Amino acid sequence: MKKQILLIAGLLLLIAPTAEAKDYTPKECPVVGNLNSRIYHVPGGNSYAKMLRQNKSGDNRKCFQTESQAQKAGYRQAKR
Repeated sequence: MKKQILLIAGLLLLIAPTAEAKDYTPKECPVVGNLNSRIYHVPGGNSYAKMLRQNKSGDNRKCFQTESQAQKAGYRQAKR
């Protein structure tokens, strides 16, 4: 029973929006990475504006100041 409760609590933490999740501005987040796909997006890219907005099902974004920082963290650039 304790394992089930811990599992449920863990799942709730994964799907609950975090207190720090918010919409970002391009100045705050010049390069935005997707934690799930390890792909980063830059201004002018198809998904950049979408990635700046808070995802209601959880925050899977990571902000970088430069593309170089994103690449060093293991991210690759989006193809579009």
